[in-house]
Amino acid sequence: GLPFPIAIPNKLTASTLEKSRRGEDVQEFESLKATFNSWKK
Repeated sequence: GLPFPIAIPNKLTASTLEKSRRGEDVQEFESLKATFNSWKK
């Protein structure tokens, strides 16, 4: 089995995952550095 318990996602998590699957509100970055820099803003 898995080394952690399996849980059903809450409504916010489920909604966020569904949006990601549809490509909504998804950010893409050219590099890891660009990703980290976006968090500083």
